Amino acid sequence: MTERVNPLTHCVTCAAELTIDKKRGCKVCRLCHPEPVAAPVPLPKAKAYLDVKMTERRISEMIKEAFETGAVNYVSTDKSRPENIRIEIGMERIRDIIREEMEDLFIQKPPVTKKEIEKLTWRQEAKSLGISLHQEKGGVRKKVDVLADIELRKGADNGKETKQETKKEADQEAA
Repeated sequence: MTERVNPLTHCVTCAAELTIDKKRGCKVCRLCHPEPVAAPVPLPKAKAYLDVKMTERRISEMIKEAFETGAVNYVSTDKSRPENIRIEIGMERIRDIIREEMEDLFIQKPPVTKKEIEKLTWRQEAKSLGISLHQEKGGVRKKVDVLADIELRKGADNGKETKQETKKEADQEAA
């Protein structure tokens, strides 16, 4: 006959003795539930920052890359003296690389803000132009009236006359 195991001290499945797991704070069978093996952590990738400063080291790395990829070749002028190596082909490529990197550093780009990207609602636009959304006697103005005032204000800012301005001027002259 099968012997019964004490479930408080031994595993019910394999009858091995239970051990206390400090992380979980309970008794665990190490045969049925082995210790989890930590997965190897991948090395962090080198981050390509936009604001990499141009240094002598950076330029020398770029030139080495150019030689390794074959964009630049060594051409010897004197075969008897290998120390007199002249770079003939690809020097223009090195100049282009350096020029491009330096241009990226010194071109001033206008800052783009979130406010410039998002289109303002008619209420926000009215508020930024200083147009009141409420009537003087109380109550809220209609959207059509506020939009008309926005057009007037924008037209005045741009030096253009809108249809309503010319209509108002014609009414004033007639009176």
